[in-house]
Amino acid sequence: MIPQAAWEAYHDTYLQRADLTAVADCQATLQAFAARLDQQYQQTNRHLLAGENPYVHFHTDGTFHVSTPKADADDSDSLLGVLPNRRYISLLETLATVNRFTHFLDAFVPWRVAYGRAKPPDRTFFAGITGYGCFIGIYKIASIASGITEAELESTVNGYCTLENIHSANDRIVPCMDQLELPEISRQPDGLVHTSSDGQKFEVAVDSLHASYSFKYFGQDQGVSTYTCIDMRHFLPYSLVMSAAEHEAHYVLDGLMHNDGVKSDIHSTDTGG
Repeated sequence: MIPQAAWEAYHDTYLQRADLTAVADCQATLQAFAARLDQQYQQTNRHLLAGENPYVHFHTDGTFHVSTPKADADDSDSLLGVLPNRRYISLLETLATVNRFTHFLDAFVPWRVAYGRAKPPDRTFFAGITGYGCFIGIYKIASIASGITEAELESTVNGYCTLENIHSANDRIVPCMDQLELPEISRQPDGLVHTSSDGQKFEVAVDSLHASYSFKYFGQDQGVSTYTCIDMRHFLPYSLVMSAAEHEAHYVLDGLMHNDGVKSDIHSTDTGG
């Protein structure tokens, strides 16, 4: 990927920048590796001849058997004591718990300023989020959820679930996750935040303003593309739905700049981005 002229002119600079000066001499490096490999072969053979290798067993016919050593036991504590006895947590309980710590439902405000009705209860918002987020649909979720009517759920979704409200709610959750201790395990030692983004295609069976034809992914049908940004701690600071026929490059800037939860130092994407 480096032009030949640039490689010849800045050869030493490139090696120093990549911390490869110690192996710059190919022949010397290969000879050093060969010497180390020969020493390891001699050490292994001495252990075999002296019968000091407990993992190799020879048979009377001259064949041998190699056994794999047992892995060290994991001393970490089990998570079973943290999880409930039924070994699963319902999505409703998860959403309610997240809302109790982040109050992300407060970000859902009516898109009309002169909205005279009282704000629906939390369970209605949870039903709408589950219906759309799990691809169930609000009509089916209304038929299987108790205490929620179809008209109430449809009115709540149409009146409150705007793109701005969803992004605002997500911006309340990500900073709360940033204060947790467990995600810090995935952070780089230098403190830099590494993010990435990519699009995923989904076929759309109903009429949609974002849907478009893409024979490569949908054949004769239409679909959309969901473009998602994620960081090394698996935080999802930004996502949006766009036409499957659009280029993804300019949406990379949206993901980097239009969120208040994750500020990226290094970003990776594919050719489309």
